[in-house]
Amino acid sequence: MYRGRMNFRLDIQALRGLAVAFVVIDHLGFTALKAGFLGVDIFFVISGYLITGIIASKITNGGFDLSDFYYRRAKRLVPAAYVTILATCIGAYLLLTPMENRNLLSQVAGAVTYTTNFVLLNQTGYFDADASTKPLLHLWSLAVEEQYYLIFPLILILSPARLWLRIVITVLIGSLLACLYLKQTHPSATFFLLPTRCWELLIGSGGYLAAQKFNIKIPRPVFLLAILAVLIIPTMEIKWGHPGPAAVVVCLSTLFIIWANSTIANTSIFIRPLVKLGDISYSLYLVHWPVIVFAHAVLPNELTLFSQISLFLVSLLCAGVLYIFVEQPSRRSLIPQAGLTWTITLGAAVLVSIQYTATRHNNNQVDFDALLRPNYGLDKACDNYLFKNDEKCRTSTPARNIVWGDSYAMHTIEGVKNHRKGGIAQATYSACPPFLDTAPYNPARADAGKLANYCIAFNDTVFSAIKADKTIETVILAASFWQYTVPTNKMLTRDEQDKGSTRIVPTSLDQVENDLGRTISELKRIGKEVIVIGPPPSVGNENISCMQQQLSNSTTAHDCTIPLKNYREYNAGVLTLLDTIETKYAIRVIRLSNALCDDTVCRTVVDGVPMYRDSGHLSYVGSAKAFDILANTKNLW
Repeated sequence: MYRGRMNFRLDIQALRGLAVAFVVIDHLGFTALKAGFLGVDIFFVISGYLITGIIASKITNGGFDLSDFYYRRAKRLVPAAYVTILATCIGAYLLLTPMENRNLLSQVAGAVTYTTNFVLLNQTGYFDADASTKPLLHLWSLAVEEQYYLIFPLILILSPARLWLRIVITVLIGSLLACLYLKQTHPSATFFLLPTRCWELLIGSGGYLAAQKFNIKIPRPVFLLAILAVLIIPTMEIKWGHPGPAAVVVCLSTLFIIWANSTIANTSIFIRPLVKLGDISYSLYLVHWPVIVFAHAVLPNELTLFSQISLFLVSLLCAGVLYIFVEQPSRRSLIPQAGLTWTITLGAAVLVSIQYTATRHNNNQVDFDALLRPNYGLDKACDNYLFKNDEKCRTSTPARNIVWGDSYAMHTIEGVKNHRKGGIAQATYSACPPFLDTAPYNPARADAGKLANYCIAFNDTVFSAIKADKTIETVILAASFWQYTVPTNKMLTRDEQDKGSTRIVPTSLDQVENDLGRTISELKRIGKEVIVIGPPPSVGNENISCMQQQLSNSTTAHDCTIPLKNYREYNAGVLTLLDTIETKYAIRVIRLSNALCDDTVCRTVVDGVPMYRDSGHLSYVGSAKAFDILANTKNLW
């Protein structure tokens, strides 16, 4: 028999306060807290424990009403969330770029339907740089919780109480194993989706059910170790990926602290500040991330210590206002279930409509959707692991030139075709550099071998087509190159004598010189002229956002450049590679940096033209502009 739910506990409320403090401090970028995102994992355990207490005790006593359960959760959670979303829409309209506002429309739709995790899975990863431009990113965790509470009560309702703990433990183990396995191959999906995150909520749920069934006593040393783990692990650099072993330890430690139900933790005056923070934890979690995103949009540089502290205080102030004037009154309100349902539905429609209107009427004449669309070159069909010499992938028949390489070859096409006589053909496959018998190998992917062999087969086919086509005079090789110059990646290499034998080798400057050099040598051997195009300088997502702001608001000064020194330091290996092959093989090397960089900086906007579509690839208009500049400055053919 399961006993009644626990009384209000200050230690759990303090854990809430600690968890939200970790998250906010981490998001503000304080270097002392390297894994503050583990605060979300603490939240999951607490939520699972408390809500299971409500559900299980009421089912046992025959008083559980599913509709009333959802009604109470909606009354507590939705009003504060909707006010935050409305304020975010207004702030985004005033401060964010048109592209960021367009992305926000999907986030708003996800937020009001508690599907933000699915929306963000398609937009970005949680740890990606451009996450800082998505003001509702943090609502993914609320979506995971609510999806859990759509399913979990039904499991308890439809199964006998004597099996609850066994069911929870079984699903918990399955979810944890899936999480640890899939995070290697599908890290974003593993992070965002319920099946691979529910084990954390289930630790809380199982913890409550076990505490009601067994007399659990946590020894004082274990309790103290659990506290140390919760306090120390978020300050450590996590090397195993997240969620992973660190999350497991923090979740179990959270459960041990809850199980201990320490008298000291419930009475000490030293935890009172954390308890107060726990009181407003939901409101603080809601408001802090939009505040940070808008600060990044306004402040040109990295946050200083002063601005970090200021933003923390601003977040506290906003959270206090939201808690006092929205969260608490809505929780105490006596609105009937039907009225709340209609209010929530109407509110969701209004919020989506407001953001939709903002994206359609942003007083911006620049069509960023068109300008920043993916740059496939001649056609999307030209990005394929099967090279078919498609008519869509050539400007004329016959074509005297062929561009061969990865996505960094694709983005050169628009410029090349404007400045190369005799027509061009396109032979490109994403993440596949034009190396013979060698291809990138990512051991974190289960299909790494298959993808590497696809790339090798693609390049075999391209080389055979070039060799057979006597009309092709010039082969233009292009790729990103950078990742092959640093000793942190892997390549799958096929033995030159035994084509069925392969080996994995580390990337290095010497290795990429040999790989690219072999392709150049083979092409020259069959009588082809060879030209190599180096990649443009890489820029940060903050530069791309700045670029949009500059083009959207010409009255405000925006510096969207990167220092030339930074470019040269980061791309030292690529620059050495280009110099080496130019000299060693006596070929023409085109450096896109010559079109984008002067003596001090590299630009993302040139003469009002947005040069980039993302942090590495040129836009269609940027590609055309870059080759125009190179032609005018005699840095082209």
